Amino acid sequence: MLLAAAPTAGAQAAFAARGSVEQVYVTGLAPNAEMALLDPSGKTIATEKADAEGGLLFRTVPPGSGYRVRATDGGAQSDPLTVLSAQSAPPSTDVYNQSIPSSGYGYITMRDGTQLAIDVHPP
Repeated sequence: MLLAAAPTAGAQAAFAARGSVEQVYVTGLAPNAEMALLDPSGKTIATEKADAEGGLLFRTVPPGSGYRVRATDGGAQSDPLTVLSAQSAPPSTDVYNQSIPSSGYGYITMRDGTQLAIDVHPP
């Protein structure tokens, strides 16, 4: 007897999806996996296939909150995402309140949530 369990709406996605400036990027996919970008109401607004390394990029996404990414054949979906506008100022100035090491290795978080590694060497 073969039993299959349908994924639940709360299932944890096995991929990582992030909103950025007028785009959404996804990593950790199988090569050529087809993914859908959903608007806040759950309607599919774009589909893309992952590249050979398991990543993809949805471009020209209107700024807003509540976007999600899900495989086109169903399954787990990402947590809600926020897509930023190209305005020069970030939506929150909290990004400027980070502590940066006076020397040595550390991380700095960009306004879209991306973390960059830094290695500080004072003169």
